[in-house]
Amino acid sequence: MENLKSKEQLWSDFQHGSEQAFSVLYNTYFNLLYNYASKFTSDKDLIKDCIHDLFIRLWERRDTTKEVTSPKFYLLKAMRHSIFNALAEKKKLVHDEEHLAEDRFEFVLPHESLLISRQISKEQQEHIVRALNTLTDRQKEVIFLRFYNNLSYEEIAAVMDLHVDSCYNLVSKALGLLKKNIVKVGLCLMVINEIKLYFFLKDTV
Repeated sequence: MENLKSKEQLWSDFQHGSEQAFSVLYNTYFNLLYNYASKFTSDKDLIKDCIHDLFIRLWERRDTTKEVTSPKFYLLKAMRHSIFNALAEKKKLVHDEEHLAEDRFEFVLPHESLLISRQISKEQQEHIVRALNTLTDRQKEVIFLRFYNNLSYEEIAAVMDLHVDSCYNLVSKALGLLKKNIVKVGLCLMVINEIKLYFFLKDTV
């Protein structure tokens, strides 16, 4: 979990015009935002432009930006909105955000081993990928936000513009499907939690 006190102070310093705090925010969350946006598009330049524009808007509107307890949550929500708008403007994807999220959230398995502390065979890795591919893209996104980014269900609902009950249902169904498919290859759901869903990561730059 984020250190709320330090993050809140950092955000407060940024709001009061601290360029150092602004720089720390940018450097702290750039890779996170890039990684999230890359699930919706492979256009690296577009993603970087969106992040850059997002932080420019933050700086320009810092006096009117509300106080937040979790910059990570705030920035993920803003990034999702920004990347959807940018993709719609370029007509790379449909304009309907719900359809976009449902059809485009992608996972890329890293080239390195999934685990540091234990060995998983190539065949098992392939089974994991197939298990992930049984999920809808919206299920993938909610799992990514919940387990990789540690967002609360309320925060996920705000990011994805869903009801909280819908988030619970999406996570429950997704984990049920993963467990059903992964146990077939001798891996338990605990493994997923241990590695922080490492298979959701890919190179960021």
